[in-house]
Amino acid sequence: MQRLLNRVKSNVNICGLEISFNGEAVASGIENWQEFYNTITTDAEFFKLVINIAAIEFNEVSKESNAGTSYQQTVKFTVRNGDQYRAERMALFKNIKFLKVVLSNNSQILIGRNDYYQKAKPKVKIEANAQLFECTLQNTSIFPSGYTPTLPLNFGLPAQLPLTLNF
Repeated sequence: MQRLLNRVKSNVNICGLEISFNGEAVASGIENWQEFYNTITTDAEFFKLVINIAAIEFNEVSKESNAGTSYQQTVKFTVRNGDQYRAERMALFKNIKFLKVVLSNNSQILIGRNDYYQKAKPKVKIEANAQLFECTLQNTSIFPSGYTPTLPLNFGLPAQLPLTLNF
């Protein structure tokens, strides 16, 4: 428990977003890596958003109820939208299933898993004018958002099974 109370020495900043419209997400199950909170995705194709990083907001708020604690995770970002693909882009973003918040220390927070398995995709709200649209993605979860491993994974078979070659 003491490690959770120690001072955090790193200061991280948001440096990008990636979105996915498909795939599945489950608890990582990786030992000693917050196996319930952290997430592994399968069959999820992520796309980097080309946006101004100053226009990204992320916050997470806990809420108590009779059922227990839940966490509302919100990511808000602004995208230029003054081209011929305006309407199609806005409709596409309503279908976001997962969003990665990419941090300056190369870790990624995954938004979109609301239970051990994802039961409902995040709610997406779009507000637009002639130049820009603001996308607000909200996810209500039974646990705080965790990380997802960056590829290549440093977990799994190579680390768990020593390999000895006998000639």
